[in-house]
Amino acid sequence: MMLILFILLPALAHSQQIFGGRCSDFTNTSKRNFDIDKYSGRWFEIYRYNNVMQMNADCTVVDVSKIDNNSFNPDMTLKLYTPMTMHTKAHFIDPVKRDGKVKVKMPYTPELEYWIVDTDYETYTIEWWCIDLLETNLQVVWVFARRPKIDEKTERKIQTVLKQNNLGKRRMRKSRNDPENCKCIYNDC
Repeated sequence: MMLILFILLPALAHSQQIFGGRCSDFTNTSKRNFDIDKYSGRWFEIYRYNNVMQMNADCTVVDVSKIDNNSFNPDMTLKLYTPMTMHTKAHFIDPVKRDGKVKVKMPYTPELEYWIVDTDYETYTIEWWCIDLLETNLQVVWVFARRPKIDEKTERKIQTVLKQNNLGKRRMRKSRNDPENCKCIYNDC
């Protein structure tokens, strides 16, 4: 196991953010009384920590559709050189509690724990994924909005939530969401 981690760590380090400590040292908060119906619809990525599946990708959108009261499909479409879509499925970790803690199954990966840290359902959502590795952890933070660009008021709110949850401490990659570059993602070509 140690040899595998030693071999994979440089690749993982390049594509996720590595932090000292455990995942629990960061946030322990997720959206309470999470409402799949309000969350459903299209979300545009505003910024993120780089990650393996989105390396150098732009124009990322997530289309969320409800399956039932405990699960939904957060399908991600992005542009590397051409548009591509990843079909995913998410379900509540605790269906009774109904907070923003979900398990997500993405192509070619094991099921991952994924937290919706906060959302107002109308303008922004902040999402977080973390895996403990020995005395460090790998994290990805995403910020999505209902529109490809956000205003200053929404930006301030997002920064406040990130700070309150000990997230977003490192430079996040801003998505290039210009209409010409993203036309085949945002609309049918």
